[in-house]
Amino acid sequence: MRLKDWVENLGIYNKEENPAVRLLLYGEPGAGKTMFALSGPKPFVIDTERGLSTANHMGVTPQYLSLSKEDQVYKIICDVLNKIRDKEDPFEESPETVIIDSLTALGEMILWEAMRSPGGTRMPKDPTNDKPEFDDWNALQNRIKKILDILKDLSCHVICTAGVKLEKDEIRNTFVGRPNILGGIRDVIGHYFDEFFYMEPRGSGDKLKYVTYTKRHEYYAAKSRGNRPGKIENASFKDLVTS
Repeated sequence: MRLKDWVENLGIYNKEENPAVRLLLYGEPGAGKTMFALSGPKPFVIDTERGLSTANHMGVTPQYLSLSKEDQVYKIICDVLNKIRDKEDPFEESPETVIIDSLTALGEMILWEAMRSPGGTRMPKDPTNDKPEFDDWNALQNRIKKILDILKDLSCHVICTAGVKLEKDEIRNTFVGRPNILGGIRDVIGHYFDEFFYMEPRGSGDKLKYVTYTKRHEYYAAKSRGNRPGKIENASFKDLVTS
């Protein structure tokens, strides 16, 4: 942008015209993350966990793309997200909510891919038996960052899910619970989302409830920019946009 052209880009921010939500949900399997994500309007799911059976119980029929380790995962996801952003075929009418379920499995797929097809002069590895090296971890971080950057450019809502990892903090002699995402990106993942919530199930049978924590809970980090309760039971997208 030329210096004199910045005047043409002046605007007045109106939250009603900029309603997009950027949310990360994390917790153990069965915590209700996919159910929460699928409650968003007109969802499109990038399914890395084969977890769409949840949609049957909810009575929703989202568009979806299922991926496996045998696919060109990184290339496919970047292509799909760019088409959604640019409203190109087959997404002339963009979804209102893009879901990645989950970043945990996606990271594993991309690391697997980086090891098998490293590029350059590096020799391919067998991800089943070999350990990833520095270049593999670096490729993973760069590719996840690229995907997250494209997600930030989308005009629709974005909801990602992840598992949880509880680790010992030796310095503070306590535990820290964070999203389970491979590589160093986990340490800065919160910067890519407006909000991230920790979820866990409580009770069983007819008394089962899915609890969403929008603020730190025990060992588990959470962040909310909205003025909403610290704990919500059986939360859905509606709670997110109205509270």
